[in-house]
Amino acid sequence: MSRKWIIGLLVVAMLVLGVSYAMAAVPETTQKEIDGIYQKMIELQKELIQKYVDAGLLTPEQGKYMLENLELRAKYRSNFGFGRGFGWGMGGMMGGGMMGGLGGPAFCPMHAGTGGLAPSAY
Repeated sequence: MSRKWIIGLLVVAMLVLGVSYAMAAVPETTQKEIDGIYQKMIELQKELIQKYVDAGLLTPEQGKYMLENLELRAKYRSNFGFGRGFGWGMGGMMGGGMMGGLGGPAFCPMHAGTGGLAPSAY
C-alpha cells in the first residue's frame, strides 16, 4: 500500500514540475511580441473609454475611474506578469462570477445607483 502512495506522489511531483517548467519557458522574442500587443490593447482601450465619454455613455468621472483602473492593471502586469491569465473568473463560464451573484456590479463605482445595470442600459 505504501508503495502505491510513493509512486503516486512521484507522479504528481513530476507533473507539477513539468507543467511549471513548460509555463515559464517563453522565448524572449515571443515575450516582446506579447508585450507589444498588450500595449496596443491598452491604447485601444483608452481610446474606447474616451469615445464612450464623448458619446455620453459614460460620465467623465466614470471614464477617469476606468482609465485609472486600466493603468493600475497595466502596471501590475508589467511588475508581476499575467498571473492566472485569461479566463472566466472564479465562477466559471455560467457560474456566479467574482461576487458570487451577491450584489455584483451594484458595489462598483462604475454602476453606483443603477441597480447593477451597465450605464448604457438605463
